[in-house]
Amino acid sequence: MNSILGITSYNATTLEFEFESKTNYLSFNYLFASNEYIKDNPCKYSDGLALLIKDVTLAGPYTNLAVLPDGTTVSSKNIHPAINYSDTFTTTKCDAKNESFFGQFNSSTPSSSPINYAGQTIPLTAKSTLIAGHTYHIKLVIANDRDRSEERR
Repeated sequence: MNSILGITSYNATTLEFEFESKTNYLSFNYLFASNEYIKDNPCKYSDGLALLIKDVTLAGPYTNLAVLPDGTTVSSKNIHPAINYSDTFTTTKCDAKNESFFGQFNSSTPSSSPINYAGQTIPLTAKSTLIAGHTYHIKLVIANDRDRSEERR
């Protein structure tokens, strides 16, 4: 995950399984939601998602399906509107990145948002060509980049 997103994660959660393909195509929609969509965090921190798939039958490498059409990986640092944040201690500005894929800020208090995250992308699509009859391993990984509390450790 660290090498895919270029981050230093302190934790990650994975869900993985194998399946035999009955068709030659896989496609599903998903949202990427993160609590890094708050204050100036998208300028500095990069919670991210990887949807990894590999052809077990051919012993192939993993391919990340959590990418934008141009191949950019899905993360809070790679998908956000322009940030212009100021508080008592900090003034931070950073340009928008892939803003057309950003959905919305949910709330400055994530626990009060409908999905319990500060912001989210629009629905994105993961897709891959498959070979019918082959076994595939899929690994869904979400990771948290370091944050201020972890930097002080």
